[in-house]
Amino acid sequence: MNAGDDAGAPWLGLDVGGANLKLADGRGRAVSAAFPLWKQPGELSTAIVALVDRFGATAGGVALTMTGELCDAFATKAEGVRAIVEATLAATDLPVRVATVDDHWLAPAEAVAAPQLVAAANWRVAARWVASRIEAPALWIDCGSTTVDVIPLKPGRVLSRGRTDTERLLASELVYTGVRRTPVCAIARTLPYRGASCPVMAEWFATSADAWVTLGELPEDPANRETADGRPLTRAAARDRLARCVGADRTTFGEEDAEIAAIEIAQQQTQAIGAAIQQQIAGAQLVILSGEGEFLARRAVEGSGRMLQVQSVSQWLTPEASRAFPATAAAALASRELGALR
Repeated sequence: MNAGDDAGAPWLGLDVGGANLKLADGRGRAVSAAFPLWKQPGELSTAIVALVDRFGATAGGVALTMTGELCDAFATKAEGVRAIVEATLAATDLPVRVATVDDHWLAPAEAVAAPQLVAAANWRVAARWVASRIEAPALWIDCGSTTVDVIPLKPGRVLSRGRTDTERLLASELVYTGVRRTPVCAIARTLPYRGASCPVMAEWFATSADAWVTLGELPEDPANRETADGRPLTRAAARDRLARCVGADRTTFGEEDAEIAAIEIAQQQTQAIGAAIQQQIAGAQLVILSGEGEFLARRAVEGSGRMLQVQSVSQWLTPEASRAFPATAAAALASRELGALR
């Protein structure tokens, strides 16, 4: 990744998660790649280089944000921050700045020295970007594969009470549920089964993706084997995984059983997000949605009983930029706030 001659070249936003890498220029272009950081942390730099080569853009710098420091490849967040920063530096000769949870950009050495400020900061750059676009008090809800952010905003200001993941969990600004990776046993204690309420086995037998594929909200993806049992993300395989949650298999758990179980899982997730919305909704005049689980966030908003205008960041962004929203936000904010660094 090399700097171009144009001093006005946009910064690239790089979002390093525990399962995915996302790169964007803040001007509509973005690419994403699955990368299980917890499995192969030593390959992160190589993966970043491959993503940048695929993107193929001149840039003024790299605006780094992350959540991958929390994955269990690292003993501490500080260790994870250091590894991610060092991997990024090894992948580029461009200036690198790291986003913080208090709305600043740190040089790499500063970020490594203050990991608590940069750990899990990708929500903050996204919230800041949304706040810069609104003209009235709003609630921003980002629903992804693993988590949901529920953040109150005013024009130009993020009103979050928490900064760290722990603080945001305590403040109901972070809900640890999502549309793909959440184990079913973490969503529901029981599932309906043929007129009874069956306790859910406390094993990683199925995830939320199985419910949403069953309900048709997520598309089938036979090539995707990032599932609980390593089998494809299809309705048939999802039914088998959901069956195991109640100690059954395909001989005693049919399509109707799977749909009934999926509806209950969806309701439980909707209620959990709805409870967080009720904690943050006061004063909001509109709701801004983002993330691949926007459909779930919309269900939760509609079930809140509030008559609010609902919009999506997709009205401002291309589909690919929306899918890489924190990276897009980091790129846009860095291009605006940092300019040309050499």
